Amino acid sequence: MPMSVGYKIMRYLGLLAAWLGCSLGYAPAFAVGLMPVPVLQDVQMRAQVSVDAATDRYTYVYTVSNPASNSGQIWDIEIDTTHAGDVRWMDSTGLTVPKGFATKTFDEQLAAAQPLDLPPGTTVIPFGFKVPAGWGGTFGRNGLASFFSSGPSVRILPGQTRTGFELISPGLPGIRVAIVEPKWVHLVNNIDDVTEEEELAAKEVERQLPFHTVTLGPSGVYPGSFEHWNQLRDDLNKAIGLGWIPDTTLGNTLVTQLAAARAALDASDGTLAKSRLGTLLATLGGATPASRRQEVYDLVFLNAQRLVATTPDTPIPFEPKVTLTPPKVTLPLGAEHTLTATAINLGDGRPLVGFRLGFRVVAGPHSQPFPTSGFTDSAGTLTFSYVGKKPGTDTIKLTQEGGEMPTDFGTAEATWKDGSDLIIKLFIPPLIKNKGGAVIPITEITGNAGNRTAAASTTRYFLSQDDIIDPTQDQPLGERQVGSLTPDESSRSGSAAQITLPAALPEGTYHLGACADAKGAVVELDELNNCKVNQIVVALEPGPIENLAARAKDAKIDLTWAAIQGAVNYNIYRGTVAGGPYQLIKAGHVTNYATYADFGLTNGVTYYYTVRWVLDGGWESPPSNEARATPAARSTR
Repeated sequence: MPMSVGYKIMRYLGLLAAWLGCSLGYAPAFAVGLMPVPVLQDVQMRAQVSVDAATDRYTYVYTVSNPASNSGQIWDIEIDTTHAGDVRWMDSTGLTVPKGFATKTFDEQLAAAQPLDLPPGTTVIPFGFKVPAGWGGTFGRNGLASFFSSGPSVRILPGQTRTGFELISPGLPGIRVAIVEPKWVHLVNNIDDVTEEEELAAKEVERQLPFHTVTLGPSGVYPGSFEHWNQLRDDLNKAIGLGWIPDTTLGNTLVTQLAAARAALDASDGTLAKSRLGTLLATLGGATPASRRQEVYDLVFLNAQRLVATTPDTPIPFEPKVTLTPPKVTLPLGAEHTLTATAINLGDGRPLVGFRLGFRVVAGPHSQPFPTSGFTDSAGTLTFSYVGKKPGTDTIKLTQEGGEMPTDFGTAEATWKDGSDLIIKLFIPPLIKNKGGAVIPITEITGNAGNRTAAASTTRYFLSQDDIIDPTQDQPLGERQVGSLTPDESSRSGSAAQITLPAALPEGTYHLGACADAKGAVVELDELNNCKVNQIVVALEPGPIENLAARAKDAKIDLTWAAIQGAVNYNIYRGTVAGGPYQLIKAGHVTNYATYADFGLTNGVTYYYTVRWVLDGGWESPPSNEARATPAARSTR
């Protein structure tokens, strides 16, 4: 007796009933055939995706849950793995399909499925299977990856969850259609009794039985392509529509950040695009699991991570800028002059390393026909030095070497003179903390940096409120006579050299300096290098705080005093005996209102306090007056 697909005659009912795992009986009047039509709804198909960084292959692990309210037994799970485009760039090496007791490679299974029943231009994304015990894997002409059970004992029954369904593929994660099917056949007592209407009804049941859902699966987009960017954008919006991101703020933020990264890419700024993708990844990483499903994290993170890896940086414009220092200088004959060129790329502000530059004296007493060239170091600098042997002014030109035509980067001038040049070679007063009228010992050396003997001169010492000495404005504190000095000769102040601060010097911070040839009696090569500022002198020491007061409260004492102008902070001391000793309980206390609250005290104990104010540099004033108080409970005060 002939049999058509989906039908079994009565003599096979015993064997079929055992394989289907059901009891046979007559179907109700509304049923189709002897086997009840199963119910399969609300199946959960959760996915988790990881990537092997060494191979760029993704592993998709699926967990399928069949609600207890269903009557259908899940026996087949299919996932769409087709792509409307060419995927020959994907490597299928090592991807296998467990086909019954045998294992086939993906390429062997693909060849066996030819010709594919797919639209023109549509191909199958390479993938391999891993399956739970009792399950197999395959795909047919429709290009769907299919997990199927070998019998009723391993099906996913109502109320059961099964995991271990895996796809391994070079395809990036995307939202894919999944189909879950319950086991059902149109079972009849006798095929000859089946009417045409019943056949049509059976086909309609078979059409409606599968449960359709979505999950993550391999896609065929090329990493870093515009199609890849578009797919991530569309899938993120799909995930929000599916309720995979219950946190609306998180969803909107991710959409906005991805759009900003795409806008940078469209503006050909790959570096900015990758930076904005980094912001998106940080947002996603900071989101709690309650605000997004695992599928959303894997989908967005793995795709954005791959976009970062495949998006090229924005080409950095090459725009060299070279500065030459010093631009002008006056030197005595016989001195060495050093010019420093510093090269950077304005495109990124970084030093130009290994940049070939040339120095050439193009005019003046030391002119030369050919440049002296070299390469910039790790800091982008190159130096050029020579000794002046003839009086006059040299013009030194800086050029880029190595090209067809040298590029000019500017000029500098060096003027060589024959004469004396008095300078302060050393000036060392100590760091002083004192009041006006203090006597300060000093060490000072005046020297002749010129190439001619300098006549006798006067070196004078000044007090200034800033670090620039102006002999016409600043207050002189003393002077000494310096005899005639030959070139490179120096004159040192004696061991008893000292200066005295003015007696009426206001409180404040001052600078001490010295100037050679203070009377301007010597004609010099450089009249602007006579003065030198060295150490800072602090002529500031007002008295201690004199109005410290203490007020007792419950287990607490509040201190108040008048603020000291110029104080950086305050040190608070406390003791339990009048007159001390005191212990430092708070160092560096900063207050705008000259107050301090001391908590955690013992009621009934008398505490004694002093406060010292502190200058910049850590100098501490003498102690304040002593203030005392005895904390007491509120009810006893």
